[in-house]
Amino acid sequence: MLVERAPPDPPSRAPLPVIALVLSTAACAVIAAVGERSGLPLIHLAALAPARFWSGEVWRIVTWVFVDGDPLSLAVRCAILWWLGRDLSRAWGAARFVWRYLVLASTTAVAVCLLALAVAPLRRAAWLGGWPMVEALTISWAAAYPERDVWMLLVVRLRGRLLIAAVVTLTLLSGLFWGFSSVAPHLLAEALALLDASDLGPTLARRYARWRLRRRGPRLRIVERDEDPPDRPRPPRWVN
Repeated sequence: MLVERAPPDPPSRAPLPVIALVLSTAACAVIAAVGERSGLPLIHLAALAPARFWSGEVWRIVTWVFVDGDPLSLAVRCAILWWLGRDLSRAWGAARFVWRYLVLASTTAVAVCLLALAVAPLRRAAWLGGWPMVEALTISWAAAYPERDVWMLLVVRLRGRLLIAAVVTLTLLSGLFWGFSSVAPHLLAEALALLDASDLGPTLARRYARWRLRRRGPRLRIVERDEDPPDRPRPPRWVN
């Protein structure tokens, strides 16, 4: 649980896309829980299950972050998501924040499903809830605002790299207690956030784009300098 201490800017209302994301998360979780009690297996249909994904149920790579099996966990997660979304929208933009949240959720889910092909315990597991996204966004928040303090668990004051290290360390400790297969989405989401915060991901993307341009370069220089395009009329060769 994170509580910000003495923010430099006065608190402001979260942008509309962030509010819509939080309300959608809460509404989907409540509908899934009520439907499960009524005999509709909505929670089971929304959970991230690699075996079900490879059988064709591809919607699970997005729906798993919109359901939760515990109301207290849902309330805390929505509150932190509102807070992180409010601040990260200043750095990224509100629409981009929601887009990155959904891309991070689906990318993490696909990575888990690919890893499950090689790790047998992951093929039999299933995950619910967006806590991996919250942890990854906390890392992004700490990288975007390294000078702002938060109180973790209302006890320890952290900022910047210390906050990032605390999030990753708690995830690793959870893996030691409960098994790393249970925290696989958490570790993968945090790794993606660290990759983005380190600027390595954008650097690799720029290098790939330059490589593509170099490969296309010879094909772009087909027309010689003294040749005219075929659709342009040629000037007369002789002038009397």
